[in-house]
Amino acid sequence: KEKGILPIKDYHYDHVQKAIEFYEKELKGIVKQVTTVKVKHKNDKQALSILNGFRKSNIIEYELIELFIKTIELGKYQNLSKDIITISKKFKDFEKTKEIEKLQEKYSLVHQETKQKQQIKTNIDIVLSETFI
Repeated sequence: KEKGILPIKDYHYDHVQKAIEFYEKELKGIVKQVTTVKVKHKNDKQALSILNGFRKSNIIEYELIELFIKTIELGKYQNLSKDIITISKKFKDFEKTKEIEKLQEKYSLVHQETKQKQQIKTNIDIVLSETFI
């Protein structure tokens, strides 16, 4: 003869509710909105003028230049401007394209068309909690 499932005790639901609350609290700790404060620096202005020069000379793709300009204007990365200035001084025109692409990879900059928003799944499929009977 098979035994059926024991009736679930009332406190089991309290444990599950606490597990869900803990999950939501942890999730909110992971997903935080980052705010950036834009500060105009002389390196930013110099990097923007260098990028505009790249645009005029058609050394680098227009979309890539726009991506770098937008990123600098948002003030996302502090050293991006410095790196662009270094590339413009250190490398010849035919080497700059490769170096800018390396920079794009370093800072994980992606065109808007190819950028896929990664979202954390917030709905709960299974909640594991311990209930002692």
